[in-house]
Amino acid sequence: MTARRGLRRGVGAAALAAVLVAGCSRASAAPPAVEVLDAYTIPGEGSLAVYLTLGNAGGDDAIVGARLRGGAAPRVERITLHRTVERDGLTTMRPAERLEVPGGSATALGPGGGHLMLEGLTSPVALGDSLELTVELDRSGPVDVTVTVVTADEALARLREEDEP
Repeated sequence: MTARRGLRRGVGAAALAAVLVAGCSRASAAPPAVEVLDAYTIPGEGSLAVYLTLGNAGGDDAIVGARLRGGAAPRVERITLHRTVERDGLTTMRPAERLEVPGGSATALGPGGGHLMLEGLTSPVALGDSLELTVELDRSGPVDVTVTVVTADEALARLREEDEP
């Protein structure tokens, strides 16, 4: 093979790679289409984890914050994003700046993964309560959510459903 033919093949391969990369970036740049399919917590006081299942038929997005709405707003000092991480055999929760919601997927935020934390609750959250929440998404903006308060057994059943194919 001549040097010129090798150069052409190399340039051709580089051009093909550039087209493929551009195609991938366009797919992830597609507008997200995020909806909250389920949102729940269990009864408690002080601090509570809120778990979500989100569907995203569009491009990538991420949860970047949340806030309580309406009459529930004064019940909590702050809502933070957390991720469960394992290091040296210990599992701990760490604050997170964002929780990814990949495009074309269903994403479950639950025990052992990402979740929202209601911190500094001023009154207990009881079975049968519901909390009005707004989840802030990086690209989609705010999405209103109703968080239902369920028993621990109901929460476990929902987790099992998420794990089934």
